Amino acid sequence: MVILAALTIWEAARLAAAQRTVAHGFAAGLVAGVAASLALTVLLVAALRTKRSFRLPVANAATVVVTVSLVVAFEWTAPPTVHVKNQPFVVTSGITVAGMAYTATFGALLVAVIGWASARVVRNRRIARASTGAPVAR
Repeated sequence: MVILAALTIWEAARLAAAQRTVAHGFAAGLVAGVAASLALTVLLVAALRTKRSFRLPVANAATVVVTVSLVVAFEWTAPPTVHVKNQPFVVTSGITVAGMAYTATFGALLVAVIGWASARVVRNRRIARASTGAPVAR
């Protein structure tokens, strides 16, 4: 979770820096990336909340699509590993901004969901221990 949070912060910082280097299409790219991320999140949640008999194949497919798209978007927008001498990597297109916005937004959503789920698991364990009379670890 720490690595995902660090990558999300790094992508958001790169996105903020790209605002100065993209001449046209920054706002459109930002909106497209955030909208795509939120739309895919809605589809994933809908897949997870379907009927039990239909849930497993749909949820597995949705999870694979989300994971692959996040990895592809991150790889696609990451700076090249081969740098031109004394030339930093500069983002110049709105489509790259869309990919960066998608990656940063979806990464932030994943960090939030993982944090929420972890807190819920800890809370449920404490409740279960308290109800059985077992000592509660603090």
